[in-house]
Parts: sequence; C-alpha cells; structure tokens
Amino acid sequence: MLDPCADHFDAQLEYILHTHGVSPGQLDIEITERALVEQTRLLDEAANRVAALGVGLSLDDFGTGFASLRRLRQMPLAEIKIDRSYVNRIAHSPADRAIVATIHDIANVLGLRLVAEGIEDEQTARILADLDGVIGQGWLYARPMTAQQLVLWLEHRRDGALPGTD
Repeated sequence: MLDPCADHFDAQLEYILHTHGVSPGQLDIEITERALVEQTRLLDEAANRVAALGVGLSLDDFGTGFASLRRLRQMPLAEIKIDRSYVNRIAHSPADRAIVATIHDIANVLGLRLVAEGIEDEQTARILADLDGVIGQGWLYARPMTAQQLVLWLEHRRDGALPGTD
C-alpha cells in the first residue's frame, strides 16, 4: 500500500503510472479537508511532489469547517469538492445556496475545478447548472459501483441507454 506522506510516494506513483500507461493528468488524488489541517508539513511536501508529476489534487469535503482559506491558497490543488451537506440543501436554504455560490466564486478566482457532491434531484441540478463550470456528482447521475459495473455503465451510456448499477 502506498503511504502518501512517505518520502518515496511520488516515485512509487510515477512508476505505477508509467507501468500501466496512465498519464499523470488522468489521475486526481483526493485529500480530505480534515487531512489538510492534521498533517500540514508532511502533506504539503507530498502534495507538492505529486503536483509536480502532473497528478491533480482534489480537496474533498470542502466546507466542513476544517480548512482555512489561507491553506486553500497554499495547496497545489486542481479541484475543490463542495461537501454534500451544503449542496443537497440549496433548493430550500438561501444560506446554503449563498455558501455554494461563494465557494464557486473562490474556485474560479483560484483557477480550480469545482465539484458539487450529493446531487440527488433535478431541482438541485438545475440550480447548480446556473453556476458556470460546476461538475455534478451524486445519485441523480449514478449510484456507487464497482469497476466492472462502471465499464458496463459507460458502454450502455455510449449507446444511449443507462442501465441500473445493481
């Protein structure tokens, strides 16, 4: 198992990517917002080495209250994932809608992709569609699935039909 904070993590990751013919730009590694606070020096070093390879770094669960805006600016992130606790209430909570819109603006200023987690209904998806460039993630689009199920889902999607993922 790879330890992302080990001194040799980037070398192992580079070897694995090369061995399997995967471009570093095709991979994003998620960092939880809690980890951003707990392992500052080690995480910063590992994050900078991984980003130097061309691998994207994604900050997961953003908005759960752990990361400062300063830390957000310091990390070599490619993406922020807004925590579902804000996203799934934007249709009924003006405060949560304002928080999501503000995170959207921050991501744009910092040049980061923005993923909205926890989209479960069309109304939420429509509200998010008004925010340019937001990537949606949630059960509205697909349930969690195994790699084999994903391959079948993608094949059917290409053919115009969406199978269940059971």
